[in-house]
Amino acid sequence: GLGGVGKTQLLLELVYKIRKKYENCSIIWIPAISMESVQQAYLDVAQHLGIPGWKEEKADVKRLVQEYLSKEHAGQWLLVFDNADDIEMWVDSSERESGRLIEYLPRSKQGCIVFTTRDRKIAVKLAHENIVAVQEMNEDVATWLLQKCLINQDLINNKRDTKELVTQLTCLPLAIIQAAAYINENGIALADYLLLLGDQEEEVID
Repeated sequence: GLGGVGKTQLLLELVYKIRKKYENCSIIWIPAISMESVQQAYLDVAQHLGIPGWKEEKADVKRLVQEYLSKEHAGQWLLVFDNADDIEMWVDSSERESGRLIEYLPRSKQGCIVFTTRDRKIAVKLAHENIVAVQEMNEDVATWLLQKCLINQDLINNKRDTKELVTQLTCLPLAIIQAAAYINENGIALADYLLLLGDQEEEVID
């Protein structure tokens, strides 16, 4: 799904539901923004799980975590890779020093791996046919979200400005939440925010 469409929020909801249903399930959340963030997350996981050898200077921590989670005694687990958008980290052989991340995914009947990504090609490479596309909200739902986030919910009564605003924000949840936060903090009308968007059109498009 697009950036800001709500992938991470949906995944957080899933995680909380799994945690409630399976109390002994380990939840491992890895921000896959860069190799550095992944490496640090793997170090944290290895330390938290007390995996032998993780402190050693030349330890391949990602391999240690993979092997640990692949064993039956690891119990139930959910492994989340959030923002897996850089295909070179996963399948390109240019990452010679640390290896491709796809090679470090554990395998276990007790475990499940979930990825969030903006890139459909990465989604297919990592999850094959097991893909859920997060669609954009329609105008009605976007309007509901805007109203829910506004302190002064009467602002939504101006139908023309409301429609224009959610259209300008392309019905993206993150953009709507940020807009509502700005409107709340500054106590302005929707029309005022629309004027700001008009003044910063290039930045908004970016």
